[in-house]
Amino acid sequence: MLRALLYGAFVLLVSLGSAALQANSTAEDPVTFSLAAIEPWAERTPEGERRGLLVDLVEAIRGRTDIPIRYQIRPHSRAILEMEEGHADFVPTFVAPGINQ
Repeated sequence: MLRALLYGAFVLLVSLGSAALQANSTAEDPVTFSLAAIEPWAERTPEGERRGLLVDLVEAIRGRTDIPIRYQIRPHSRAILEMEEGHADFVPTFVAPGINQ
């Protein structure tokens, strides 16, 4: 089930990413993802390494397309704010217990 969910998310993000890239003024403008720092979806290790299912998904999109992508791992509320203020093109969201704590 998780594999099907991730595949569906991948297909959705690739198609949305293509649309966002076409809407950008130039091909050099990266599509920006702001990933909520919620384990196991996205986190930074004490060494600063990015890891998690959403990190893997964004890296897979980057590796399979010519879309320039930039992403950051942020606290959930900041990721949402970046989307609302237009600083992020995509903020994958989901329901998780305690997400706003």
